[in-house]
Amino acid sequence: MLKTVAERKFGREDILLFRKIEKVVREIDVDKMFNQSNDCGEDIDVRLCHILSHTIVKTFGNGLMLRHGYFAKGYEHYWVETYNGNVIDMCPVGSINPVLMSSKDARRSGLYLKKENIAQKSLGDNFFKMIKALEHQIKKQLCES
Repeated sequence: MLKTVAERKFGREDILLFRKIEKVVREIDVDKMFNQSNDCGEDIDVRLCHILSHTIVKTFGNGLMLRHGYFAKGYEHYWVETYNGNVIDMCPVGSINPVLMSSKDARRSGLYLKKENIAQKSLGDNFFKMIKALEHQIKKQLCES
């Protein structure tokens, strides 16, 4: 069986997973979800990618890992890493349009710099309420499709 260039680069399972994730993230009413006061002590853009990434890992599982570090040396960021090491970025460059990047390209580009042993921030109750609401919305979308 012939594989597409994308399947050779990312693996079929990561492509299928990414398509599901991309679909549900595009259907989220982000303005409604995040038009709330910021009680987490984080920049709103960092909080948005943190909440989306955290919720996707919690909802989809499949060996996904929440990663925290820096994008392009200096911009605090959160993203998802697949079991195969590929990067799924929920909020690339301030947009809400997930992208899939191969582990090889992510390492070579130096765009996603993992920070191990990060101090846990005080996230606040609102953070976890938003994750729960978003998780409910995603699960509902998955059942409907």
